[in-house]
Amino acid sequence: MGGNYQIFSEMLKRSSAKLRLGASGEVTGIVKFGSLAEVIDAGYLSSTQAEKHSKWIKEAGTKWWVGTKTGGGGLYDSVFIATPWHNADISLINTHATIPSPPYVHLHVTLLITNASHPNPAYFGRGKSDAVPTSILTTHAALRKAQKQNTEKQDKNSFSGSYLHFVDAAGLARPLRIYRYTKSFFASLILGWWPGGDDKDSGLLLEFNSLSYLRKLPERKLADGRLTGEEHVVKIFSKAALNDTQLESIMGTNNLRWVFRKQWDAYPELRPTRDFPPLQVDEGGLYFLNSFETLISTMETSTVSARNAVALLLQKTFGWDFVHGGKRCDWQKGEEMLTSDMSSRRKEDDDQEAWAGWGCNSG
Repeated sequence: MGGNYQIFSEMLKRSSAKLRLGASGEVTGIVKFGSLAEVIDAGYLSSTQAEKHSKWIKEAGTKWWVGTKTGGGGLYDSVFIATPWHNADISLINTHATIPSPPYVHLHVTLLITNASHPNPAYFGRGKSDAVPTSILTTHAALRKAQKQNTEKQDKNSFSGSYLHFVDAAGLARPLRIYRYTKSFFASLILGWWPGGDDKDSGLLLEFNSLSYLRKLPERKLADGRLTGEEHVVKIFSKAALNDTQLESIMGTNNLRWVFRKQWDAYPELRPTRDFPPLQVDEGGLYFLNSFETLISTMETSTVSARNAVALLLQKTFGWDFVHGGKRCDWQKGEEMLTSDMSSRRKEDDDQEAWAGWGCNSG
């Protein structure tokens, strides 16, 4: 059991970074200063505090004060922002930096435990004995087609149809025709509007985007000694919240054992573009990792964005060769080129083992 969150939990743990949670870690503002002296003049640090900071903060160059909800804060040479900006509620002060805030898709996820081995066939217009896949994807194209058919057929008792794309055991998408009376079809699907339609003021809306059976649970013994029988964990993504009545319609009456609902802004809307925001939003050392999300938005690809941002900072601090595996180690040897002395190169290689591939001669 687990999830991809474990990757990032381990990254945090192994980095030995100092983690601040709660109000003391909730950032409300980031202030740019031209030097450590400006920070003192502004009253953010006393001379004594600044002297302590100088042990790990360079005196020259841009400084960033990161303020928190408690009124405290800290001083840094560089800052990496790793959160969607539209709901970060962070103020940028003394900088002309602008951070993009694209519209996000608001998604609802429903996790449930059911004793049903597959979704309710009747919900999809099938017979009781008909097989229904346990991985189902829906498409908006089906709604446009159904709406067109319903417009052409004014008789309330006429049949209308749409397609759902089912993913079979082999991983192939198979369209399945759904027939319902127009009246009941509208009653179950008119919940709002699905983005991307021709008319955003009205229209059909599929009840869910996807439905997936995640795993079968081991049998459990209840308090009264009875066994639970067959149980499955199911995940449903939808544009709107699904109530118990809707879930029973999808999974079957009396088939729900446990339900958990969550909603959040999951990822930016995918829109055609050739322009992507930069990772470095202020040359003084302010980086926005979520810039990458307009291209692709996953937790795993965010690590690529983070590594690129760190590479930019290292290149600025230690030089191009340090990041790209060159031979000019200006950060360590001034303008001198590395000699061919093998012992020197071996020591250099050993020193760089902790840099995960970065460093002179690492290429």
